[in-house]
This record gives sequence, structure tokens and C-alpha cells, in this order.
Amino acid sequence: MAFQVAGAEKARILSTGGITFNGDTSTANSLDDYEEGDYDATVTCASGSITLDGTFNRLSYTKVGRLVQVNGQLKISAVSSPTGATTINLPFVVGNFTDTAGAATCPGLGYFNGSAITNGSYVVYQEVVENTGYVRLYVKGTINGASNIGDDITAANSELYINVTYQTET
Repeated sequence: MAFQVAGAEKARILSTGGITFNGDTSTANSLDDYEEGDYDATVTCASGSITLDGTFNRLSYTKVGRLVQVNGQLKISAVSSPTGATTINLPFVVGNFTDTAGAATCPGLGYFNGSAITNGSYVVYQEVVENTGYVRLYVKGTINGASNIGDDITAANSELYINVTYQTET
């Protein structure tokens, strides 16, 4: 089924599924996926643990084609000697593209009150790594320029404001 305006095709619903635009009929170029929802976020550290508050532990997402947008507010309820790489799970695996074309760093915000940082709001780098199901978090403006949020940065009542965009394989 095609939709035309003044004799020019503007959109087409393909019999195989998906929508194409402006006369394109290729299934490879069709928009064939849309999903939205929310999920339970979990924080993982190289060692130790960071526990999320049960009323601030969900993130929402929208997936259009291969593009995924994740956002929400997380609140930490407890920590137990967290150190090293600190990650939050994503709803879909990040795509694995040529020459790391799917990698990205998105700025975010966090309020921290850990022992190695002055209480307050800081920029949080949210690094998306290809072929993984997580985003890695760093705090800017701390010891040595940027630190994992688990390296004595985070304590109970710290807050993370997540805003990440990335691509999946499909």
C-alpha cells in the first residue's frame, strides 16, 4: 500500500512488514520495529556492590528501528566497598559495527556524596561499549580527571540521571 501526495509517493507499507519513505521499496531501509517500556536497572562493579533504592530503580526506553533511547533517575540506597569499572544494564545489546562505529559517550548528571568527592552535582560520562549489554559510568571533575562512580564516589542517597542513546544490530 502506497501513500501519495500530488502524484509523488511519500510512504509505503511493505507486504513483508515495515514502512518505507519517498519511493524506497527496499526492506533493508524499512522502519520495521518500534517498542517502548521500562526495566529494572542493576549496577555492577568490578568488586563490591552498589544497591539501588527500590522506588528509584527503573529506567524507561524507546526503540525505533535500531536506535534506542534510555532515560530515568536512579537512587543509591547502599554501597559495600565498590571499586573499579561500574556499569548499568541496558535493555538491548549494543551493536557491533565496523571500526567501533557504535561506540558513544553521552554526558549525564549525578548527585554524589561519597568519601572521595565533595558533595554535589557532577557530569557523568555514560560510555556505551559495542557488543555489550551495559553502559559504563565515569564522574568528570574528580581525582585524575575522571573516576568510576564506584571508586569512593558513591554513597547512600547519591542519584544518577541516565540519558543514553545507542544503536543495536537489529
